[in-house]
Amino acid sequence: MGASLPAEAVHHIHTITEHAYRAGIIQRDHDDPRPPLVTAQQVRFNGVGDGGQQTFRFCTAPEDTFACCKTAHKPYDAVVMRVLLVLGYYREGLIIRSDGAFSAEWAEALAWFNHAVGHVFIDERLGFWRPTLTRRTPINDCGL
Repeated sequence: MGASLPAEAVHHIHTITEHAYRAGIIQRDHDDPRPPLVTAQQVRFNGVGDGGQQTFRFCTAPEDTFACCKTAHKPYDAVVMRVLLVLGYYREGLIIRSDGAFSAEWAEALAWFNHAVGHVFIDERLGFWRPTLTRRTPINDCGL
């Protein structure tokens, strides 16, 4: 198993997914009503019923190097964006790509992140300003 997610990242992701679960937006899988899975090693959730598309799954295992989650702009899309921003911030080198424009479709998620977690910027690509770094670190585009 690869390096675990830091406790702070797990806390942010749990808060995001718990709020969305209580609002009836997400669950473990489109046909699995259990709460989303959030641990230091993995994250798994989907929209509820027809509000789901592809299951969002992130795993820290080294052999699990590619992940893609097409949301079809369903309500859980906003949850996916927030979780990806948290993962990108805490997992340096994580590549985040999107079919949508970071400056437009991601605007709400970016505003939330800058208020609640850290600082993200857009300079042709998505990047994070980490206080521990001496320079900005661009993240090469997030697989939705």
